[in-house]
Amino acid sequence: MVSKEILSGEVTSRRAKRVLYPLLFVYLLSFVSSAVRWQVTGYSGFTTGVPDASGYSVVEHGHTIHVTAGQYWLGRIQILILIVGVVVWFVARAYFFRTGDLRREKRAA
Repeated sequence: MVSKEILSGEVTSRRAKRVLYPLLFVYLLSFVSSAVRWQVTGYSGFTTGVPDASGYSVVEHGHTIHVTAGQYWLGRIQILILIVGVVVWFVARAYFFRTGDLRREKRAA
């Protein structure tokens, strides 16, 4: 099995790359779409809202923002994906360090 060093100096097996790179891609895609949604609607997804006639009313930084139900729940789901994504990334890395699929080479002195 051929393994190469990635930018961090870690030697990564093909098995680890097949798991970690798609995880990173999905996480970054979710992060970018969350940032775009936040800029378009003004709603970050962290604060809870109060249902009103047109969807939800959310107060962020002293400003009341009115979002539709779809925008509100999309924001909540994207924040959940971002939080769970970080946890999954670190658990996967810990697993691959344990199995030896991801390791740091000791430098010669």
